[in-house]
Amino acid sequence: MSAGDDLLMWASEVGSGTWGHLRDTAAYLARVHDTGDRPWYLATPLSDLGHLDLSWTAERWSVANPALVMSRGCGICVYLVGARPRRLLQRLDVAADSLDVYPFEIAQGRAPSALFEKCASVDSAQDLADRLGIPLLFDPSSSLAETVPSIDPSGLERAAPVPVEDTLERLDPASCKWIAAVDREEPGLYRTDLYGRSIFRLRRGDQWYKVDQAAGQLLVLGDRSDLLRWSRPSLDCARPSLLEVPTWLALPQLVERALVAASGLLPRREPGRRLYSNVSRAVATTLAERMGLSLSVVANLSARLVTSPPNRSGRG
Repeated sequence: MSAGDDLLMWASEVGSGTWGHLRDTAAYLARVHDTGDRPWYLATPLSDLGHLDLSWTAERWSVANPALVMSRGCGICVYLVGARPRRLLQRLDVAADSLDVYPFEIAQGRAPSALFEKCASVDSAQDLADRLGIPLLFDPSSSLAETVPSIDPSGLERAAPVPVEDTLERLDPASCKWIAAVDREEPGLYRTDLYGRSIFRLRRGDQWYKVDQAAGQLLVLGDRSDLLRWSRPSLDCARPSLLEVPTWLALPQLVERALVAASGLLPRREPGRRLYSNVSRAVATTLAERMGLSLSVVANLSARLVTSPPNRSGRG
């Protein structure tokens, strides 16, 4: 059991609450498992995997209803999302004790393990869901992609000017690095520390706006074609389709969930980039359009992306 597994089981039993309650539990589990992680680092993957619904603005969370998911391109294989109370896992062990269902799991570091069931047919998958008393969902990645709102600067919230502090930095669109800001006059995305947490402000014209890291980066880097790259699966299906994103580029919460839902797995992280498996071209194109970016289609992903890392990491 990883720290993420324990946090998911606790959240499944509690059901919902404040971010403060979830934060304290995550911090306790980080100490128990000796991970040294900040609470958001343990909590965010639960949201990306479809287990929790997190509202950073309202500072509340709730566990999602459990379901089995069959993703396009994954064959007749389902994975479990949503709540994982102990009683459901026990019922899953019993329900999967069948000749037409083969259970297996994939560890994901400190995040919850992915629980898969290889089924002999779609009917076998539906029968498994019926025995568990939960729904069987088909291709949620496509459905989620269609619900992602477009990045729209007209809906930004006005804010007071960013304070002049030693920690004030501006995102340089050319190098994609954070550089020390000597003044606040130049338009762009700024960040500074507030009680140990990064906050982001966008300057457009003479106005300042409150933004999160993802929206701010996308508004500044709009129309770039070197940030999202997609490759089709190999002809023998030995290699799935892949979407490549720079490590430093934050994505909106719903975009992350849509990409992860394509495989049921968190992205594979490599130096300077992260790779999302089994993302269809249609989903990648839709998400790129909603984020105001251009999708590059490549034969393979051996070439590198823009990999300049930021000075600090975190979603802010």
